[in-house]
Amino acid sequence: MKKKLIVLVAILAFAMAISVTAIAATTKATLINSLGDKVVVAVNSTEAQHYFGLGYVLMGQPIANSGYEPNYDQCVTCPSVGSAAGNTFDQKVNFYNTFVDGGKILDASSSLMSAMTLTAGQVCNNKYIHVNSGATPTGSQAAASLNITLPATSTLYADCLKNEGDSISFLFKNSSPTAATTTELVAGTGCITWIDDAGGDHDIPGLSAAEVTIYRVGNSLTDVSNVTCMVKVHQIDPTT
Repeated sequence: MKKKLIVLVAILAFAMAISVTAIAATTKATLINSLGDKVVVAVNSTEAQHYFGLGYVLMGQPIANSGYEPNYDQCVTCPSVGSAAGNTFDQKVNFYNTFVDGGKILDASSSLMSAMTLTAGQVCNNKYIHVNSGATPTGSQAAASLNITLPATSTLYADCLKNEGDSISFLFKNSSPTAATTTELVAGTGCITWIDDAGGDHDIPGLSAAEVTIYRVGNSLTDVSNVTCMVKVHQIDPTT
């Protein structure tokens, strides 16, 4: 009996040694958030993804951008803790069961008689931008054209189009009650407009809409100096 007990103790000790070795062999990573809170997690674990989603980054990387910006494709010391549920993904993401792309709505203007320039924040943070909603001409006042100038590249690149190849899209609606009224979309400084017809601007008739996409294309536009972005405007015919 004593011999069996010794053998059993030896087996248990061996098993514990293997477990401890396995645990020690697991690659660990220290994460930190903007408040200085630190956690130690296993690389490529669900726990790591959880903390990434809470705003943590790999210890030693800039907290604001996790070390991926502005040139994440050239990063040589990037963390290898795996994909995260945060706001930055450095690898392709596949969705196999639908994907809902959300966003905010911006009423950019309530007057038919003014022109304005959209800010980078307004373009980057909204998926639907409309003008003239609720504005109705009174008396002899005509529904005047409304010029909307898009943001300059200097502010767009700082806000959301931070890397070459990035793009942002939104739906633009001219809600003027007068169908003959046009809202002219003007490309911001550093951008050129791609439209269905020739010209640098695009007119959106009243009660019509357009799909607008802004691309950061770098220095690929060698025939146009000081232009590093393109604006694609696709007008949607009004419903009759």
